[in-house]
Amino acid sequence: MTLPVACEEISTRFRACVDRENLWGRILGRCDVLKEELEKCMRKEYIGRKRRSVKQSKEVRAKWEEANADIGMETPKK
Repeated sequence: MTLPVACEEISTRFRACVDRENLWGRILGRCDVLKEELEKCMRKEYIGRKRRSVKQSKEVRAKWEEANADIGMETPKK
């Protein structure tokens, strides 16, 4: 998985915390705040990509339907 550019700084801080705290620090939750920040950032980026993808799909579908209408073909029902 590729890390979004917007989340790189948070990821760097989280990795540094994990490296610094080792196993016991992770078990005791010393990096949990950074982990939550990273998860929020990743979720925000995922939702943005998903919205752009849906918008693009709708545009492609509209062009396809228009092209079919121009040649007299029926479009399938949604």
